[in-house]
Amino acid sequence: MEILHGHLLILLMRFVSSTASLAADSKDDKKKQAESQKERQEIRKQSMDILARLYKSQPSAKAAVQKAAGYATFSNFGLKIFVAGSGKGEGVAVDNKTKKET
Repeated sequence: MEILHGHLLILLMRFVSSTASLAADSKDDKKKQAESQKERQEIRKQSMDILARLYKSQPSAKAAVQKAAGYATFSNFGLKIFVAGSGKGEGVAVDNKTKKET
């Protein structure tokens, strides 16, 4: 009988620890989603800034972008030291018909 109680106690402890782990995972997921949303908003703002600079320097580009099937804006950052280097870029592509962003 004591063995059965011991096994039940172990199962109960595992259940409690897994429940706590699930709650922590849920909080992490919400935090990651919030960070992703913030990053997407920053990329959208950056895209609008890029388009504004383009339209200022090339006013005819606005009509071309509006008539196009879609457009994309990207930023990039690169670093090069001697022959080694790296780079990173981010951006958004927009379908003008559906206004869907990717």
